[in-house]
Amino acid sequence: MTAAGVASGHDITIITCRSEVADHGVPLKNFDPIGEFELPEYELQRLSFPPVLQIFDYLEQGGFTEVIISTPGPTGLSALAAAKSLGIRVVGIYHTDFPQYVRILTDDSFMETLTWNFMHWFYSQLDVIYVNSEDYRKCWIERGIPREQLRILPRGLDSHLFHPSRREPSFWRARGLTEGELGMLFVGRISKEKNLDLIVTAVTRLRDSKSPVHPIFVGDGPYMAEMKKLLPHAIFTGYLDGEDLARAYASADFFVFPSTTDTFGNVILEAQASGLPVIVSDIGGPRDLVEHGTDGLITKGHDAGELTEAIRTLANDSTLRINMGKAARSRVESRNWTEAFEQFWNASPE
Repeated sequence: MTAAGVASGHDITIITCRSEVADHGVPLKNFDPIGEFELPEYELQRLSFPPVLQIFDYLEQGGFTEVIISTPGPTGLSALAAAKSLGIRVVGIYHTDFPQYVRILTDDSFMETLTWNFMHWFYSQLDVIYVNSEDYRKCWIERGIPREQLRILPRGLDSHLFHPSRREPSFWRARGLTEGELGMLFVGRISKEKNLDLIVTAVTRLRDSKSPVHPIFVGDGPYMAEMKKLLPHAIFTGYLDGEDLARAYASADFFVFPSTTDTFGNVILEAQASGLPVIVSDIGGPRDLVEHGTDGLITKGHDAGELTEAIRTLANDSTLRINMGKAARSRVESRNWTEAFEQFWNASPE
């Protein structure tokens, strides 16, 4: 979204704190961290501790009129403190359901409560909070955040990259899909919080009934080794991006995403734009993106039986898959990042 804003001529600078930063073609101010460490149970994610006084000075001297905080980590805390001291409007985006992640990854309800307490303390100080779905707006209202502080974050999509025309039957055959099998695709982090055990149970039950469904996983994560043991016949590609990822979507037959911790789910939009019917759970943000029975199926969260039957329904009916796939494409093809950014940029407090 930031790239779309810069392309539209808006004055935006991304502030980061990393020992190494990739060039994404947008104005960037990186502060060298005082220290960094990887999060336990969540490798590849690091907490960086910023030079707080330098951030204060940068915001004060730069004449900033608004601070948008993407995550409530140390850099976000520093930006919040600086903005409050300087009288700058503060907007925040709640991307990740951290309390649920903590509960699933640590199996500790006390840690979940502590995380909720911190999230509430942090976000209640913001002028506006953007959430990714109506489900999470209701969640925050129930936890005491005033309704007028909350917005739904506009989201875009590259519907030219993710398109049914990129379908190549040979794409998955070259990776192990055989004639007559149906490619059931999952794209995302291979981790416990994505409820991948439900896919394992569903696939095992379907194999017992000689279903032609073949599971495909695009992504990587800490649960990869375990998943390969549980589903040794599945296709695992690791990370894909760009046109390879677009071909991966379009060349599959349908998409399954049983996660109950996602606040939105960009992968849902990408699958729909690629012409795939989608199966999601009724907990979390993805359910807002699917119309049950029209462009996909919504199943009860944490219910392996319902997930199994939803997969069986799509596997057994090619006409239903085709019609749902067309409806899914129609649902999202008008989305674009430029329009989404303009809606975000021009929003004012209700």
